Amino acid sequence: MKAFRYQVTLNISKVELSVKFPCTLQVMWKRGLNKCLTRTKEKTRNIFIVNEVLTLDFNVGENTQKKTHLIALLNVDGQSKLAGVVNFNINETMPIEGQCALNLERSPDPNAKIHFTYQVVNLGETDLSDSRVSESFHQKTLAESFGFEKENLIHHKILSQKKSSTQLISTYEVQLTKELYEKSLKDLDQQKIKNSQLQDQLNQLQNEKSTYTEEVNKLKKQIIQLKNENQYLEEQYESSKSEITKFKESAHSFNQLQVQTEKLNNEIENYKIQNSVLENKYQQAFKKAKQLEEKVQFSHFNKIERSTNTQFNEIPEYVQQNTQITQLEEQVNEYKRKNDKLTYELQFTNNKFKTLEQELSQFKCQVIQYQTQLTQFKDQCNRFETENAKLKILIKQLEQDQNNKEKVQNKSQNDYQKQIDSLKDQLKQNIDKLEQVKEKYRQAKEKIEKQNDIIEQQNDELTMQNMTFLKELQLIAKRQEQFGIV
Repeated sequence: MKAFRYQVTLNISKVELSVKFPCTLQVMWKRGLNKCLTRTKEKTRNIFIVNEVLTLDFNVGENTQKKTHLIALLNVDGQSKLAGVVNFNINETMPIEGQCALNLERSPDPNAKIHFTYQVVNLGETDLSDSRVSESFHQKTLAESFGFEKENLIHHKILSQKKSSTQLISTYEVQLTKELYEKSLKDLDQQKIKNSQLQDQLNQLQNEKSTYTEEVNKLKKQIIQLKNENQYLEEQYESSKSEITKFKESAHSFNQLQVQTEKLNNEIENYKIQNSVLENKYQQAFKKAKQLEEKVQFSHFNKIERSTNTQFNEIPEYVQQNTQITQLEEQVNEYKRKNDKLTYELQFTNNKFKTLEQELSQFKCQVIQYQTQLTQFKDQCNRFETENAKLKILIKQLEQDQNNKEKVQNKSQNDYQKQIDSLKDQLKQNIDKLEQVKEKYRQAKEKIEKQNDIIEQQNDELTMQNMTFLKELQLIAKRQEQFGIV
C-alpha cells in the first residue's frame, strides 16, 4: 500500500497559564499511541518557558488517519493534572511551516495559550508494508511505556481493515478512561489524607482562635479604659484652652491701651502744629523789630539792657516753668523705670504665649516711641521759651530806644508805639498759648500716669493668671505621668 512519509518538527516556546499554587509543567505531543514529553519547566509570572524541539516521523495515506494533540500537564505534589488540550491535526494540505498561538481547552485558566512553530518535511512516497518495521521502531522509541507487542498488534489491525482504526481509538479511550479512573482513586486517597491533615490544622486554628478571642477581649477592655482616660485629658485640654482664651482677652485690653496711646500721639502732633504757628508769628515780630532797629538810636543801650535783664529774671512764670520741666524730667525717668519693670514682666508672659508676646512687644515699642515724642516735645518747649525770651529782650530794647527818641521823633514814636503795642499783644497771645500748651501737656502727663497704673494692674492680673495656668499645666503633667502618657 502506497503512502507519503513526513517528518514534523515542533519548537514549543512557551505556555501562558495563570495558576495560584506552586507547580511545574510538561508538554506532551501525542499522535495515536505515540507520545513524547518535554522536560519539567518552572513558572515565571504565569508563563512557563519551554524552548524545546520535538520531532516525529509518520505516514499519511489510506487507513492511516490519526489524531494529533498537544497536552499541557501540571505536576503538583508529585501528581500530574490536566492543564489543557489543543488539537493539532497534520494533513497533506497544511503549510510546510508556520507559527501558532492556540487556546488550550479544558484548562482551569480560560485564557491559557500555547505558543509554538512547526516545520513539515515530505520524505517522499513509501510502501506501508515495507516501512512497517522502521515505523514501528520509531514509534516504539517515542513510546516505550506501551510495549512492543501492543504496537505490533495495533499496526496489524490498521493494515487489515479500515474500520479497525475506530475500534483501536475506542479501546484506547477505554484504557485511558481506566487509567484516569485509577489515577483518580489514588488522587482521592491522597486528598483524604490531605483533608485529614487540614482538619487537624483547622482544629489547631480553632484553639488558636479561642486564645486570640480572649486576647482581643482584653484589648477591648484596655481600649475602653484608654478612651476614658483620653476623654478626661480632652476635658483638661478644653479647660486649658479656656484659660488661654482669658489670656487672649487680657491681651485685647492691651490693644485698647494702644489705641489710647495713639490718641495721645495725635494730640502731641496738634501741639506741634500750634508751636509751629507761634514760631511763625515770632519770626514776623522779629522781622518788624529789625526794621524799627534801623530807625532808633542806641544811646542808652547798656542801661536798658541791665534793666531788661533784671526784669526778665524777676518773671515768676519762667521760674515755675523751669521747675515744672525739672519735675517732668523726673517723672519721665520714673516712667522709664516703671516701663522697664513692665517690659520684664511682659517678657516673662511672652515665654508662655507667643501671640501675646507680639502684641506686648508692639505696645512696648509704642511706649518708647511715645517717650521719644515727649522728649521732642519738651525740647520744642525749651526752644520756644528761649526764642520767646529773645523776643522779649528785643522788644524791651526797642521800647528803650523809642523813649530816647521821643523829643526828636514824635511822629515816628507814635508809629513805633503802635508797633510795640502790636508786638505786646502778640507776646501776650503767645504767652496764653504757651499756658494752654502747658495745660495740655499736664493733662497728657496725667493720662500717661493713669495708663501706667492700669498697665501695672493688668500686669499683676496677668502674673496671677500665669501662676494659675502653670499650676494647672503641672497638674496635667502629673496626671499624664500617672497614665503613662509622654
